[in-house]
Amino acid sequence: QYLATAGADRYVRCFKLPDYELVFNDPTHSARATCVDWSPDSSLFATGSLDQNIVVWKPTAPHSLRSLVIKAAHKLSHPTRVRWLNNRHGRVGRP
Repeated sequence: QYLATAGADRYVRCFKLPDYELVFNDPTHSARATCVDWSPDSSLFATGSLDQNIVVWKPTAPHSLRSLVIKAAHKLSHPTRVRWLNNRHGRVGRP
């Protein structure tokens, strides 16, 4: 099990439970990271940021999903919440 955080310092952090071992500490976002949501099967999580981007992460291989950055995901504003659709495709969507 993992715990993911998104911070005002723009860093996304992932900890392995139960000991809170830091798995990665990544400044991918260029502005405050505002939200996190786990996929239905808990294998991936997505973060949103004031930089208008959504990034999808895999806690066991954090650098392998950098190509899944969704640039300007919300052109009129910034994502304040991300939510996975609960379907077999594992798509990221807005609530």
